[in-house]
Amino acid sequence: MGDHYVPQYYLKGFSQNEGKRIWIYDKTDGVKFPTQVKSIANITEFYSREVEQYLANTIEGPANKVLMKIRQFEQIDQKDKEILSEYMAVMIKRVPKGLQRLEEMAPSISKELFAELSEELSQIALAMPEKKDVAERRITEIEAILERYSKDPPKEIWLENIPPERSPKVVAALNGMIWRFLVSKNESEFLTSDNPLFFFTSIGIGKPISEVLFPVAKNIALWATWKTHLPEGFINTTSEAVKEMNRRTASYATRYIFKAKDEDWVLPFVMKGSWKLHLYQ
Repeated sequence: MGDHYVPQYYLKGFSQNEGKRIWIYDKTDGVKFPTQVKSIANITEFYSREVEQYLANTIEGPANKVLMKIRQFEQIDQKDKEILSEYMAVMIKRVPKGLQRLEEMAPSISKELFAELSEELSQIALAMPEKKDVAERRITEIEAILERYSKDPPKEIWLENIPPERSPKVVAALNGMIWRFLVSKNESEFLTSDNPLFFFTSIGIGKPISEVLFPVAKNIALWATWKTHLPEGFINTTSEAVKEMNRRTASYATRYIFKAKDEDWVLPFVMKGSWKLHLYQ
């Protein structure tokens, strides 16, 4: 079995019979099928052994206890919030979309880094003319290295950047937001996906109008904002609010969407390809 890029314990919150049955909706192939949690959201050798153990023991272990409290409608404390903030920050990067994001950014990163390093070497050559030939050779070598990186960034760079301490601003922003847990007490269920943490990429996380959605279970979703005029804690929500949050989840999924039970509307919904999303008031 491969490395689970979406943790099994997390997915059990969207399953039946403690993870023995969960429905998969494939945006790429346009199919749906039931399976067990242990059989999905994993890729062989996706992580190194060290990273896999780190995620299981340091990130998932503590966060599972917090997820359990939320799923049992227990209030969480500040320490719980810090633990889950790190868990969510890691979730952004550990999934296939996180690796894809690095690959997409590699060309621009390479260009910026080359401009910076070549400028430094050029200044050295100006200050020490006897070093000009060496500096020019180094610039050529750096250009070749960064050209290779832009086309095929080493996976190790992605793995090294998964821990939450490599994203301190993201962790701080998540921890600083006002958390409200939307609770669906009717038949409407929250979806989750292979890229579970949603935010408006054009806005980011740290602005006053920023919003974060993180489905916690089929009947609970974390809605984090900077809005201070609304109450914190668990809030009963409407079917329409669940639909809006599911639109966000579907739009952000890389390929797979997960749900506890099958309904006829889900596959056509996830296959739409585009959704009108709105800030939730």
